[in-house]
Amino acid sequence: MIKAPPPVTCESSPAQPGHASEPALSREARRLTERYIHEVVLSFGLCPWAPSALEEGRVSIKPILGLFQGKTGAKAAAGALMSELESTPHHIELVLAPFPELDMTRPEFDEVARELRQLDREKNFALAAFHPAPVENTTDPARAAMFLRRSPDPMIQVVRSSVLERISPGAGEGTTFVELGSILRSLSIPAARSTRERVLEHNFSTLKRERNETFEALFELILADRRQNYARLKGANSSKERA
Repeated sequence: MIKAPPPVTCESSPAQPGHASEPALSREARRLTERYIHEVVLSFGLCPWAPSALEEGRVSIKPILGLFQGKTGAKAAAGALMSELESTPHHIELVLAPFPELDMTRPEFDEVARELRQLDREKNFALAAFHPAPVENTTDPARAAMFLRRSPDPMIQVVRSSVLERISPGAGEGTTFVELGSILRSLSIPAARSTRERVLEHNFSTLKRERNETFEALFELILADRRQNYARLKGANSSKERA
């Protein structure tokens, strides 16, 4: 049975959810991202740090709008996100940046992440790419992480490197959801493993226990919600253009 998720409050940019100045597509992308956080991340404990981080306003959802395509589009998408990151208040430690208009495969979207790493010359951020495309192979922790990163939109998760350094000095770039301390005490995996390895192992165990089918059903529900409401917004925009 799917667990009932706790309420989530996310800092938003450029406007709070529902604010009239925020584009409808941005509000919808934010809502879908929050649904993914509720029903996948929080419900199954994939990020033990997330509840407190969300409650304390240390997480920001920043939808990036734009029709980015191909390698040139990857550069432009990375540049747009970097501009957002550079203007993000320092108390925000984790940014989730969905790209609701992006039409890229998972490998193509990985290029956005690579471009962003190149733009981040000071290595201020650690990041991971999420994508709605399915992943079939879940035979090890790294592949299981890719399976669980099936977000409603292509999305980049960005964590401040200073946060990771506090958790695990010298750990370098992070590639999964992270926490700020309690997970190191709560996970039964030997402490000699890095924080990243322990989180991966924990989530791999969760996936094996709950079974792929449970998560696949959730992903499909969220993606069906996305298709329906993005189509509604597209239809509404077409009607405005004809009027």
